[in-house]
Amino acid sequence: MANFILVLGLLAGGVVSAPVAQAFEPPRELSRVSVDEVAQSFQELKRKSLVDCLSRWEKDNNKKGRKVVGRDTVFTNSEPTPSQPRTPVCRDALDLNEIVKTILDRKGKDSARLATMIRWFKEQALLDLGSNVDSEGFFKANSNYKLLYFGAVEAAQDRKAEENFREPGHLTYAFLRSIWSKVRESTTLDRGFFNPVQLDPAVLESDELFGQLRKAFELEKVGFVTAGLKAIDDFWQAHEGPEGDPAFAPLAQALKGQGILKRFYFNGGEEHPFPWSRNVLVVIDEHHQAWGFYMGYSE
Repeated sequence: MANFILVLGLLAGGVVSAPVAQAFEPPRELSRVSVDEVAQSFQELKRKSLVDCLSRWEKDNNKKGRKVVGRDTVFTNSEPTPSQPRTPVCRDALDLNEIVKTILDRKGKDSARLATMIRWFKEQALLDLGSNVDSEGFFKANSNYKLLYFGAVEAAQDRKAEENFREPGHLTYAFLRSIWSKVRESTTLDRGFFNPVQLDPAVLESDELFGQLRKAFELEKVGFVTAGLKAIDDFWQAHEGPEGDPAFAPLAQALKGQGILKRFYFNGGEEHPFPWSRNVLVVIDEHHQAWGFYMGYSE
């Protein structure tokens, strides 16, 4: 609500009221990361993939134990066979083929030792992402960067969010993510978790609150439906949402606890020109952190 200060004066013996808008701190993302953290995340994710895929390739090509990555090393998304059940799975074949070729081209090399290539992964990520920095020195997650790094960005952000998250009551970040991952586990619907943002405590009882939540979680296209404990149940039963999945029960119970101050359910969708739907549950906890869950359909 607009705040008022009373200006006392002698204008006709009266009191003059002047409306003054209160300035609130904008939401602060608790998952912001540096380019170096993203590059480190990329190196860690691709290291295991490269070790497994190279082991598979060497075994298939009678070059076991070489631990050399070269231009002749072509990975495929292969699975263990009945005759070789313990052979490592190669899951990141396309990404590895791309990054290895890019690095060898840049280095002017035909091959490299496994350990060297892993070290070069981070170096290449820093080169590719180095210009994606905002005015505060953080990685610009909403910028245009290679899809190759998407998983690394998400992993780095999740790690940072968990580090910065202040537990409301006994709710841990790991618990929230783990239980949510089991809700409609086999669905093809879009679903995700909104990493926490820190709100200005003063904004909680103002008419600026929804504006901040919409901006923080990109909720411009969905409408407010319900608040309070009902918001949790409405979200739980939502069509193209959890749809009553019992796996949501531990979360529903936890989100009704005293550590949560506010709960809001949003919903939206369209049929034309491109069908989509979105169910969103946003909560604000006792530490004035806002975070939430979403599920829906898109083409």
